[in-house]
Amino acid sequence: MSLSDLTSIPDSAQRQRLASPSTISSGSGTGSLTLAFQEPGGDDTIFRIYLMDESVRQLKFGSGRTTRASDILSNILRILKVDDKSAPLFALWMVGDDLQLQLKANHEPVVLREQWTKMLERFCAAAPTESPKLVLKRDAFVLKAMERKVRDEMTLELLFDEARYNVIYSKYPASVDDCCYLAGILLQLFVLESPASTGEEIIRTKLARLVPEEQINSLKEDEWRTRILKAHQPHGKNPKNILYLLYLQYVWQWPFYGATFFGGEYRPLTQGVVVGDANLTQVRVGVNAESLVIINDNTNEIEHKFEFHEISWDSVAKDGRNYFLIEFGPDKDPETIVIVSPMAQLMDSMVTRAVEEANRRQELLLTTRLNQGGPQDMPVASIETGLSQADRFRKPKFRSLKKIFL
Repeated sequence: MSLSDLTSIPDSAQRQRLASPSTISSGSGTGSLTLAFQEPGGDDTIFRIYLMDESVRQLKFGSGRTTRASDILSNILRILKVDDKSAPLFALWMVGDDLQLQLKANHEPVVLREQWTKMLERFCAAAPTESPKLVLKRDAFVLKAMERKVRDEMTLELLFDEARYNVIYSKYPASVDDCCYLAGILLQLFVLESPASTGEEIIRTKLARLVPEEQINSLKEDEWRTRILKAHQPHGKNPKNILYLLYLQYVWQWPFYGATFFGGEYRPLTQGVVVGDANLTQVRVGVNAESLVIINDNTNEIEHKFEFHEISWDSVAKDGRNYFLIEFGPDKDPETIVIVSPMAQLMDSMVTRAVEEANRRQELLLTTRLNQGGPQDMPVASIETGLSQADRFRKPKFRSLKKIFL
C-alpha cells in the first residue's frame, strides 16, 4: 500500500453490499489482543472498537476481511446514538504504540492489519512488535468551529473523553493553572458518579485521574487538594453536558487541540549544514486542521507554532534518513527548521492534506456566496475554512533547502 493510499484514498462508490452488524457487546471477549477475530465454529468476524474512555465495544459483521472502515464507523456511531449532524466529527483510527493512522471510508481494517508490520518498518524506528487497535476518535481534519456548534450530549461526551485522555496522559502540554481548572471540572464529574463521596476523598484516591502524570509532582498533595477544591466551587450544581462543554471550551483555546502527533528530532541549521547528533532535541510535531506546532518532549513546552500560510514545507530522504523541512519568515532571508524522523513523509502528507481541506472549504463557501448573489472578492471567514487570509494555499516549492540534502 502506498503512502497516497494512507493519506488520500477516495471513497469507493463501486461496492454495493453494505455490511450490517448483528451484535454489539462490551468487555474483553475471546479476542482481547486482536483487532478482529472469528467466533469458534462461526463465519462472522467480530471487530473490537475502543473508545477514548478506554472502554471497548464489539461489532459482528458477516463481510469478514472485506468489511470497510465506513461500515464499522457508521454502525458504531449509530449504536452510540451520535446525532447524524455530528457524525462527520469522527473517524475510525488504527492505533498502535508507535503509529496511528486515520482510516478512509474504503479501507479494509483486516487487510490493513496484515500490512501493519511493513508500515512500522517504514515509518517507525521501533521494532514492529505491537498489535494495533481500532479506535473511535475525532477526525483529524475537523475545525474547532464545527465542534463549537455541538450540543448533543453523546457527541460532547466523546469529544470530552478524547480531550481528557490527551490532557491526563500529557499528550497536550498543560500548566499547573490549566491542570487545576480542568481538575475542578473532573472532580464534579466524579461527584456525580459517587454522590456519597466528598471532594477531598475523591482527590485523595483519584488524584492521578484528575491531574496529568507529567505535572503531578509539581505540587504537594495538600496543595493540589486546596487548589482543585477551589476550582471546583463554581461547578457544584453543573450537570454532565455543561461540564463536558466547559472542559472543551477551555482546551479549544490551545493551538495543539485536535492535533495528530509525530515523533522526531529537531536540529538547528547552521550556515546551510545540519548540526550533528549532539545538538538534537526530541520533539513531537502536531498537525491539526488549522496549524502546526512543535513541542519539546523534554520540557513539554511549545517550541514553535505556525499557521499554514506562514510556512513552506517539504520532506526529503538522504543517506537513509528522512527530513521534514519547514521554512518561514521573509523570502529574502527565511529561517529554517529541520525535523529528522522516519515519519517525515507522513508529516508532509498531513500538512498537505490539511491545506487541501482548507482550500476545499474555502471554494465551497465562495461558491455558495456567489450562488446567493454575494460579492466575489470578499474574504472568506477563517473560522469556517481554517485559513487565516483569503488567499488559496498550496504546497509551495521549497525555496532553499533541498540543495542541502540532494
